[in-house]
Amino acid sequence: MQPGETSKAFAAFCAYRDMGPERSLVAVGRELGKSGTLLERWSDRHQWTTRAAAYDAHMDSVRRGGYEKAEHDAAFRAHLSDLRSMAARLKETGRLCLEVADRSLKAALKLPPEATTTGEAAALARTASSCIDMAFNAEAVALGLAESVPDA
Repeated sequence: MQPGETSKAFAAFCAYRDMGPERSLVAVGRELGKSGTLLERWSDRHQWTTRAAAYDAHMDSVRRGGYEKAEHDAAFRAHLSDLRSMAARLKETGRLCLEVADRSLKAALKLPPEATTTGEAAALARTASSCIDMAFNAEAVALGLAESVPDA
């Protein structure tokens, strides 16, 4: 409502504004039973054309903002889905690495001491240790605790 605009003039403006791009004073006059002369006077005095254009621009901005938000939300949901899939794969990688470490250590323990060289035992221990590190890294990344854990 503009300063000096009566409630009847404002109601007529709202009818005019809400007609959208096809609005006209003639159509408002028919809808409200008001004379064209009265509506022209109100329209000129209270800048209906400018106000209606500003309203249209605002509503367009609101619609575009809604579309942009919907696009952003969809992209976010897709990204979140990708992250969840990656986390599941990393978690599985960690599980597999622990299995390899477990098998390596069990295999090493089953061997009689005289059947392995010091180098072979060290290699099995390094394999197990490396697998445990990879498992820890994969699970830490999957849980969002780190991008990757640096080597100690």
